[in-house]
Amino acid sequence: GGYVGVELAANLARACESASVSLIHRAGSLLPRAAEFSRNEAQRQLADAGVTVILDTAVSQVSEGALTLMPQRASSSSMAPPGGEGTELEADLIVWTAGTQPSAVVAALGLPTDSSGRIAADPMLRVSGRPSLYALGDAAVVQGAHGGAVPSTAQAAMQQADYAAWNIRAALRAQPALAFRYTALGETLSFGKDAASVAALGHLIKLNGRLASAARRAVYAARMPTPQQAVKVGLSWAVDAAFGAVRKAVTPPRSNP
Repeated sequence: GGYVGVELAANLARACESASVSLIHRAGSLLPRAAEFSRNEAQRQLADAGVTVILDTAVSQVSEGALTLMPQRASSSSMAPPGGEGTELEADLIVWTAGTQPSAVVAALGLPTDSSGRIAADPMLRVSGRPSLYALGDAAVVQGAHGGAVPSTAQAAMQQADYAAWNIRAALRAQPALAFRYTALGETLSFGKDAASVAALGHLIKLNGRLASAARRAVYAARMPTPQQAVKVGLSWAVDAAFGAVRKAVTPPRSNP
C-alpha cells in the first residue's frame, strides 16, 4: 500500500485487463505519507482499474500459487480481508513491495549504521566518526538541519548530492560545511497510460489524468543528468506513443459477448 505497491497494482490491472489484481496492505489506509490529493486520486484510480484493495491485513505465509492472509485487527471496512485468520488467497503471480533494505555492500563497508543497516551520517552528510567520508541517498540515514528524518527517495538523494559536492569542496578549502535542508517539491504517481497524479508546491499544484501524465514525464526528462539523456528519454516516449496510436488504429474494436 505504499507508492510502489499502488503504482504497480494500477499499472498491472490496466496492462492485463483480463487479470484479477489484489493489493494487500497491513495498515488501515493506503499511502500514509502521501499528500491527501495523491491518496484520494490513488483510491479513485485503483477502483477505476478494478483493483481489489485489502486493508488491515498482513501476509503471514507465501507458498507456490497462494499466500496466507492474517487480519491485523477487526474491521468493518468493505476493504477488509475476505475471510478470517489464516485465509488463503490463490495467485498466479505474487509481487512483494513491502519495505526496503540497504544493499549488502553497505554492511560490508564496516561503517557505523543504524538499526535498519543504513549508514549513519550527520546533517552535513558526513559519516559518523569518519568526517572525510560522505553518505547520502537511501544507503544513509540523515538528520536534516531542522532535526527531522530525511525520506529515502530519489528527490531527497538528488538534493543531497548538491550538498555533498558543496561540502567536499568546502572541506578542501577549509570552509564551513552546509547542513542539509530537505525541500519537499512534491510527488507524482503513475497509474497507467495517460493516468497519473501530481501534487506539488504544497496545495498550489494538483493535477490528474493526461495533463498529470504529461507533467510527470516532463519533470523526469528535466531531471535527467545531461541534455542528451533527456532527449533520449523524450524520443523513447514519443516512439512508444506513436506505436500505441498505430496499434490502436489497426486493432478492431472488441465485440461484446
